[in-house]
Amino acid sequence: MRSWSEEQTEFIKNTSALLTGDAYRQFCERWPDKSYQAFAVKKAKMNCCKAVHRRLKWRKEWLDFIDTTKGVNRLEAWAQFRQLYPDADVTAQAFHNQRSRRGVADKKPHRGNAHKQIYSESTAKGYVQIKVAEPNVWISKARWVYEETHPGELTEKGDEFHFLNANKFDFSPENIVKIKPRERIFFLQLGGSDKDPEVTRVRLAQAKLRLAQFDLGEKTGTVLRPKSGRRFKEDAIRTARRWSSRPENKEKNRERQKQYYYKIKAEGGELWERRKEQHRKSAREWARRNK
Repeated sequence: MRSWSEEQTEFIKNTSALLTGDAYRQFCERWPDKSYQAFAVKKAKMNCCKAVHRRLKWRKEWLDFIDTTKGVNRLEAWAQFRQLYPDADVTAQAFHNQRSRRGVADKKPHRGNAHKQIYSESTAKGYVQIKVAEPNVWISKARWVYEETHPGELTEKGDEFHFLNANKFDFSPENIVKIKPRERIFFLQLGGSDKDPEVTRVRLAQAKLRLAQFDLGEKTGTVLRPKSGRRFKEDAIRTARRWSSRPENKEKNRERQKQYYYKIKAEGGELWERRKEQHRKSAREWARRNK
């Protein structure tokens, strides 16, 4: 039943003082074939969602009790309130908010770092940061240690600083190494930092070598750049051969080759002539080998 009858529309108008869930339960007693989503959308379009229950009216005795709970734990105050007024239509969150408005709730300590002095430290998600300037300028402590111990070396915003022994809290200058953003992906693929600093150095050297190989391969034409990233042609060919060697993929590969063959044959032109010449050459080579 897609349309709404006049009786249903009139019923929804009369439920403007109810919450959507309560109104829907009453609605289902008479018309059970409507979904909750359709009912809620219809109620909102008719502007019948303003419920009296949401505009809570606090009684004087409730507020007087809240004023007497200053210094009391929030959970204990809520338990006492529920014990004195079990029929009160008040949620725990509304009770705590009212205590805050009336100034009887315990104020939470300020957790920001703006008030801290310069060179103060803060730990977030396992990494240590240090305040280096006002107002509230924080950077990685590993970056700060590296820049302080390498004064003549420029660092960029995207540079990362890793720990050779994989200990994020060992800030000795010899334990911190700078990694360029383009080297990072290869370094992580090789395993990243290890507890043995020598292993980490080897992986970093391998990452730099891999990056140099890709850069050189782009210039010499031995590197492909598909959508998924750069790949060596040899690796791409090896992967394609492995895929086509599977029994379930051989038929797919033959069908694709057949469609491509008919396509270039229908189009003709230089590509088709070159393909015919390659076919003749491979046929002559096969005949020569099988004499």
